[in-house]
Formats: sequence, C-alpha cells, structure tokens
Amino acid sequence: MRNYFLFLFAILFILIPVSAVRPMTSLFAEHLGASIMEVGVITAFYSIVPIFIAIVTGRFIDQFGEKLPLVMGATGISLALILPFLVPKLFMLYICLILLGGAQFLALVAVQNGIAKSASSGVRQDQAIGTFSLFTSIGNTLGPVIGGFITEHRGF
Repeated sequence: MRNYFLFLFAILFILIPVSAVRPMTSLFAEHLGASIMEVGVITAFYSIVPIFIAIVTGRFIDQFGEKLPLVMGATGISLALILPFLVPKLFMLYICLILLGGAQFLALVAVQNGIAKSASSGVRQDQAIGTFSLFTSIGNTLGPVIGGFITEHRGF
C-alpha cells in the first residue's frame, strides 16, 4: 500500500507538473525575448544540477531517509514553478530551471529509494520498479498534454 502512495505522490506532484512545464520553457523564454542560443542554454540548465548532485543525493537519502528529501524536492519544485509566474524575467527562468532540475532529481531518487525499500524480495522489487516506470510514463504523457492545454487557453 505504501508503494501506491509513493506512486501517486510522484505522478501528481513531481512528474505531471514538471512534464507540463518543460515543453513550455522554451516558448516562455522566447516570449521573454531570449535568443535561440539562450533558449538552448536555459533548457540545458534543467539537466546541469543532477549531474553534480547525483552522488551527494544518494548519500543524503541514505542518511536521512526518504521523507525529508521528498519534502525538500516537492518544495523546490513548487518554488521553481511559482517564481517565474511572480517574476517573469529571463534571469528568474535560469534560476528556476536549475532549482527545478535539482529538486525533481532529489524527489525522484527519494521515491525510487522508498519503493525499493518497501518491496522486500527481489521479485517484489522488480514488480514495484516496473509499476513505478509505468506511473512515470503516465505522468510524462499527461504532463505535456495538460501543460499545452493550459498554455493554449490561459497563457503562460
């Protein structure tokens, strides 16, 4: 039962919002006057932080468990999604994508760790990770559809 809570949390608060925002990032950056080069750099900023924090994140989660990193990741994601709305400037988009990449990475690693720990045997772990992959695919499919719909009807 604990796995399903983690699956639901991951899809509702991590995967769908982040997947909804990522395709809009380049459009929003262009709307703010970014050049093509800046759009590429801004988009790449999402992936920079996970490169540098991967090992530290694993150690942090091993030391503190899943709850604190999950709360930190969800808080970081929320801030990264709200701040560009409050301060619609290019510099804020850079900052928010760095925050979004790191926060999503932290939260997803915490969820994966929680799922692996809650499934006791090797077969159950395989099944739990497979189910999580299914939920990840669902979130990554629904996110851009929802984000595109909202952008089309409400704007950025």
